[in-house]
This record gives sequence, C-alpha cells and structure tokens, in this order.
Amino acid sequence: MPAATKSSEARRLADECLDSLSRYDRERNGQLVRTLRAFLEADGNHAAAAEKLFVHKNTVKYRLQLIRELTGLQPECGRDQLLFRIALTVRSAG
Repeated sequence: MPAATKSSEARRLADECLDSLSRYDRERNGQLVRTLRAFLEADGNHAAAAEKLFVHKNTVKYRLQLIRELTGLQPECGRDQLLFRIALTVRSAG
C-alpha cells in the first residue's frame, strides 16, 4: 500500500475518533481531548490523570463519559484506547 494511502487512512481514523471531541472543545471551551490524552498517558488511571490536569478524579470520569457519548468508543477499553492513541499520534504529527 502506498505511503500516501496509509497516511490518508490514518488521518481518516484520527478524524473519526477525535472530530466530535475537538468540536465539543471548540464550541464549549472544553477539555475532552486534553483529558483523553492525560488519561491515556496515565495508563487509564483516573486519579493520576486528574492530578496531571489539576482537577478532581470525578471530573475526569465525567469527561470520559462525554467522550463515550460523543464517539461511541470506550476510553477504558484496551482496543478503543489503542484507536485513541493512534488518532492522537496522527493529530500530533500532522
């Protein structure tokens, strides 16, 4: 598969996983993408993510619930975490 095709597929995956979160953040001055990134960097630990974000762990849990509702993906699920990690990496690179 040509590199351009792989790149466009990766961007499409990132868009599918993150567009609704980015739109929410823009429209409501939210922190969903930032929360997702912190949660994944904390290896799924709510308390560690909360500490990193300087918020209560229930705030992290609430934001993760919003992420589930907006994306249909489960941030606590290993498979979906992998999708989110790929999407965030693609967005960071591009």
